[in-house]
Amino acid sequence: MPSHFAPVSDEDAPAGDPFRAPGEWYRGNTHTHSTCSDGKLSVGQVADWYERHGYDFLCITDHNVVAPLDEAAGAGIVVIPGAEIGVAWPQAALAEVCAIGIREVRRKHVHPQEVIDDVLDQGGIPFISHPHMSGVYSSLMMDLEGLVGIEIFNAACQHSGRRGVSTTHWDDLLTCGRRVWGWACDDRHTDDEYPPPPGCLPYRDHAKGWIMVRAPRRSEEAILQAIRDGHFYSTTGPTIHDIRVEEGMIHVRCSEAKQITFASVPWTGTRVHAEPGGSLTEASVSTGAVGEPSRIMGTIANSANLGDHPRPKKMGSYFRVEIWDGEDGYAWSNPHWFGTASWTPDEA
Repeated sequence: MPSHFAPVSDEDAPAGDPFRAPGEWYRGNTHTHSTCSDGKLSVGQVADWYERHGYDFLCITDHNVVAPLDEAAGAGIVVIPGAEIGVAWPQAALAEVCAIGIREVRRKHVHPQEVIDDVLDQGGIPFISHPHMSGVYSSLMMDLEGLVGIEIFNAACQHSGRRGVSTTHWDDLLTCGRRVWGWACDDRHTDDEYPPPPGCLPYRDHAKGWIMVRAPRRSEEAILQAIRDGHFYSTTGPTIHDIRVEEGMIHVRCSEAKQITFASVPWTGTRVHAEPGGSLTEASVSTGAVGEPSRIMGTIANSANLGDHPRPKKMGSYFRVEIWDGEDGYAWSNPHWFGTASWTPDEA
């Protein structure tokens, strides 16, 4: 078959798999605004709110400024500096790069690649805020170097009716070989007294989406490194206890669910449903049902050969798990990466 498969290296294979990583689970919100921009609570007040609601860490990401964290110095949770930086992206509607682990905003309203470069230069983590809401089409993100991930669930957007789910963008990037992580977050702006505008869910950005990070200790450095490594999953409520691949099978354990979906590349993937009136807490499927290497190589060669002018193609080989509890609760794993398949006409 005229295709080539480059498997993930042994060094990179553990990325995206928090379930094999040492440490403990830490709950955190990576997108939070304070009175330093358009939030209703001060840094100290919002840190106190998340501490009282069982969070372990919080990222303060005000618009175009890194807020001073002095007010939260005595907080019982880890407070991480960051910013949500506006970018000039003519093809998008109104786009922003969320950056955590930075100490300053060096440039704003420039091309997102320049902002990403600034963030990486400081050792920070850049990801695209609410791409679906912002009109950031998948194709615009394909060539961004150093992009760590995107928000796949933004509570403030979703519960305002403003296109808060971006899992299709995520799958587009993964399918095209971009190994990026997916975040769920609150995008917190409001306080407990703020009346919701028409069409918005009350408390729409209050502990509605978060990530569970597996890290060796509860510190800014350890949490940020775990996020870089993809050692987390995203959720609006359900828990993912374990995902493992053994002898050609994928095994999942989770809190009670109605569906466990194994999402992958085009024309692959599967779903396990609970019996009527029942629930699931585990599921096992064959890797052959998702984007494992042999299936991907056949798919890519067949699609590239269509028509009179075959063109080179590249496709990521991956799967990710999505849990649905039957109501409003979803959880999303980061992708398990097998490698990358490619096809070029001169190999035929």
